[in-house]
Amino acid sequence: MSEKPPEIADIMRVSSHREVYEPCDDSFALVDALLADQTNLINHNPNLCMEIGCGSGYVITSLILLLKSKLPTVHYLATDTNPIAARVTNQTLEAHGVKAEIVCTDIASCLEERLAGSVDVMVVNPPYVPTPEYEVGMEGIASSWAGGENGRSVIDRMLPVVDRLLSEKGWFYLVTLTSNYPAEICLMMRKRGFAWRILVQRSTEEENLVILKFWRDGDEESLEKETSTASLVSEFSRSLTSFMEKQWRERQMTDQGLEGSNPVDLAEHPSGIVPTLQNIVSTVNLDCKLDLKAIALQARNAEYNPKRFAAVIMRIREPKTTALIFASGKMVCTGAKSEYFSKMAARKYARIVQKLGFPAKFKDFKIQNIVGSCDVKFPIRLEGLAYSHAAFSSYEPELFPGLIYRMKVPKIVLLIFVSGKIVITGAKMREETYKAFENIYPVLTEFRKIQQ
Repeated sequence: MSEKPPEIADIMRVSSHREVYEPCDDSFALVDALLADQTNLINHNPNLCMEIGCGSGYVITSLILLLKSKLPTVHYLATDTNPIAARVTNQTLEAHGVKAEIVCTDIASCLEERLAGSVDVMVVNPPYVPTPEYEVGMEGIASSWAGGENGRSVIDRMLPVVDRLLSEKGWFYLVTLTSNYPAEICLMMRKRGFAWRILVQRSTEEENLVILKFWRDGDEESLEKETSTASLVSEFSRSLTSFMEKQWRERQMTDQGLEGSNPVDLAEHPSGIVPTLQNIVSTVNLDCKLDLKAIALQARNAEYNPKRFAAVIMRIREPKTTALIFASGKMVCTGAKSEYFSKMAARKYARIVQKLGFPAKFKDFKIQNIVGSCDVKFPIRLEGLAYSHAAFSSYEPELFPGLIYRMKVPKIVLLIFVSGKIVITGAKMREETYKAFENIYPVLTEFRKIQQ
């Protein structure tokens, strides 16, 4: 039986508000970094973990879920300057059945004295987007991304606070953009006695993210050695290049199927075959009227031709999906490979619309259709199947090469091909897809074509 994957916050249960930054590429990259470092975090055995700028609560909730089974006594603390974000974080924590102390403050201004030298793990997704200085510290959602010149105003103000709060064994995880000059940040932290390494590098539609990990360096010789900006920038560049090459090699192995597949749970899938989800179709209500022409003109990844179709077609690369956005505020999202990624993509599209100046919300998200496929690895006598199951089957090879099988329970449509390929559509939950295949598999074996 395959090992259960590590638990992180469920995007379906993350609370939201139009004035609170919702989980996006940067949040997911930071949680991926924590996932990659999970074993080290458990061995680190922290007493106090803290997040500065908790937003929706996705990151602090994921951190708690990653550690709670092995380290149930850890205390968690999160801060945010936005009081609505503090409330939303509490709702996210409650939805996942975990707890943390939430404090509404600027960085950690009211906590520095009490927490000095006591934080063992610090995670920060700061406002890093380069903006005019006057936008820094604005009320509402803008405070979550406005980073001032080079996106560094808040980061530079935060680093001395982090140094003061971290314990002797403290670890610090930081989200940065390449436009924030992360090599300079590493140099500033090295001068404060910290070593560093890159945990995650990710390129998205709009930005190049780098997740850094810092820890206090016990090597006195390296601390005494003067490090020039040029040498550290060169070191950072080599490290980033090496990290990206490693990611590319891993991606190549995955694409070629060299990593091996997990064993199938025969209790859940008696046939020994698990259908692969190919497409999730979901809908969401943005709850506001939209100017489609304005969206198409301002968003670089959108197209709009009202003579052909009455919706903006928008695409993103991660997760690779397409959205149909209608003037009424209704949106259809297609192309995701799981329910999780479908909701993640829908939230990203909603965030893009919000950034274009529309009061978009995120209401009534619903999975409308799940398409799966599999291969039974043997040919099938479609004529015999169509004759014996005429009440459920439609087979006209002159019009369509596959047999259309309309299952009653669950209410699913299967396209069955003579080669043994199966397409399963119409489900609203993946369990329905799995159940439909397990129901049809004995029938398919009955009509297995014997090779001459």
